[in-house]
Amino acid sequence: MEVNDARKQLFAQKSRNLENFHPTQAALKQHIKRTCYQAICWNQTLTKNPEMPEPSDWVDVDPLPTGDVPVPIVTVASTSVGDVDECDVHSDWCDTTNGVCTNLPGSFSCSCTAGYELDMDGRTCNDVDECGVHLDSCDPTNGVCTNMPGTFNCSCTAGYVLDMDGRTCNDVDECGFHLDSCDPTNGVCTNMPGTFNCSCTAGYVLDMDGRTCNDVDECGVHLDSCDPTNGVCTNMPGTFNCSCTAGYVLDMDGRTCNDVDECGVHLDSCDPTNGVCTNMPGTFNCSCTAGYVLDMDGRTCNDVDECDVHSGSCDTTNGVCTNIPGTFNCSCTAGYELDMDGRTCNEGVLCGSVMCVNGGECGTTEGNVKCQCPQGYAGEDCGTEPLETRLVNGSGAFEGRVEVYYQGSWGTVCDDLWNTVNSNVVCRSLGYITAAGDYVTRTNVFGNGTGDIILDNVQCVGTETNIAFCPHVGYGNHNCGHDEDVGVICAEPLEIRLVNGNGAFEGRVEVYYQGSWGTVCDDLWNTLNSNVVCRSLGYPQATDFFRSADKFEEGTGNIILDNVECVGNETNIAFCRHAGYRNHNCKHYEDVCVICAENPVDGAVGGDLCGSVICLNGGQCDMTNDAPICTCPSGYEGVDCVTVTTQSRSSGGRVIWRWS
Repeated sequence: MEVNDARKQLFAQKSRNLENFHPTQAALKQHIKRTCYQAICWNQTLTKNPEMPEPSDWVDVDPLPTGDVPVPIVTVASTSVGDVDECDVHSDWCDTTNGVCTNLPGSFSCSCTAGYELDMDGRTCNDVDECGVHLDSCDPTNGVCTNMPGTFNCSCTAGYVLDMDGRTCNDVDECGFHLDSCDPTNGVCTNMPGTFNCSCTAGYVLDMDGRTCNDVDECGVHLDSCDPTNGVCTNMPGTFNCSCTAGYVLDMDGRTCNDVDECGVHLDSCDPTNGVCTNMPGTFNCSCTAGYVLDMDGRTCNDVDECDVHSGSCDTTNGVCTNIPGTFNCSCTAGYELDMDGRTCNEGVLCGSVMCVNGGECGTTEGNVKCQCPQGYAGEDCGTEPLETRLVNGSGAFEGRVEVYYQGSWGTVCDDLWNTVNSNVVCRSLGYITAAGDYVTRTNVFGNGTGDIILDNVQCVGTETNIAFCPHVGYGNHNCGHDEDVGVICAEPLEIRLVNGNGAFEGRVEVYYQGSWGTVCDDLWNTLNSNVVCRSLGYPQATDFFRSADKFEEGTGNIILDNVECVGNETNIAFCRHAGYRNHNCKHYEDVCVICAENPVDGAVGGDLCGSVICLNGGQCDMTNDAPICTCPSGYEGVDCVTVTTQSRSSGGRVIWRWS
């Protein structure tokens, strides 16, 4: 028989792939000898062929094949018996269910159908467990192999589905196919390989069951960001809301609670007339102005009857207390006058039909019986007290809006009938020599005041020491608005010099203002202005002036004055009317120049003081209509008789210059 046939018979049960199986040499020799000599196959004893030689006469087949070396065909002997088809005669020798019988010359072999393997007995077909020996082709990661008779089935683990190829396991997108059990309202499904995860939208937390989304009580677990002091947290499905306690309002950020200024936005219920609202954190308090007391309701302000409570502190002997809303007034019985303290009643001095007060004495003036008032008082009965005065909103204390202090507060003065005389009284009461010109600031260059308008229609005569002593329509009486608040500029003498000339008596006019020297513009400049400059420098008068800088060159620095208009009696250029310090429309080629007379001209000499001027050149001071004036000799004119007339000196005419 052939060696390969022997090999197949011996090891058919070991593998369905017989061509790859290689028995040992010893096993193969033994099988060939046993089979051919004894003719023993499948536990059957056959009749010996008498023509076959003894086994010792057989030749060993050496070497037997190993590995991939082909097995040669060896013919051992031949028999005289015809081949028997064992498969046909004994069809049950091989497995009748899954076996396949193959007749061979002088023998047969059993094999198995796919999915089965031959047993060691060479006949029985046993099912091959493809799953156990990993002969299956199921998905190695997520596949499940199930052995079946003669075959196997592939399935998949949970979360995977078998592909059309019957082998591959594809992930099931539970979220996409709605196979998940996540919370349908607030849950979020996330697909994972072979499974899925449930999570929750903001404001919800996943339950222990891994599916349900429970609302987070941000307020209860302090996850809110509401104002920790005055905020109120209200839990809502999936979120929360912040609100505020009474007296607070929620900020734009939706978290912070800001205090409501009930007073500022008029949410308070304090007395609208005499109440004072004070804002407090989350609330407000009501109080009352002086002279009122807070009612039990905490809102209303009731008038205090000072006269009933403590007689208003009026003079208990000769005083009379009169209650008025919020305060009281003291007056005195006949024969007594109220002291400056507003409380005490002093015995007065009867002067004609008037009771002189404040220390006034009764006397005769120009044949009339009048009260002679002590310094600081004025009026028919000396009852007028001076008003504290100030200038505000200017560049210094010398200028600004006129304000007076009356009954505990500062108020303004209306510009109706205002003139230079009034300005001079204000400036003198503040310690200045005079006002710098006729400053009636109807355009209100010093801004609108606030508070009350105290005075209106003020008409001073010029001798008063305080604006309170000038006639007016009464304190608080007016028909004005704050756009009519009067302003005044008081004059302080300016240091003056003439530069670039041949001596101190001539040159370009310069004044010293706020720490530096500056020039004067020639607009409106005339002889009167020049004379004031020369007299302030100690010279009697000017002999010439120039409306340009050509004579003594242009100056540098600031231009201090412009539109200067002197009347001639001023002792300093600062006291002349002008456009205001550093207020001009000029260039330095317009710097004014002056030449002063080095010696007195035409016998000009000092004279008597006449009001606020000195009459020169023989002028005499006379009272005309209760006003002092200089009466000038022939050939001179002006308020101080310093200007030489163009008339003949022999004319003998006298010129009278009035001033007010």
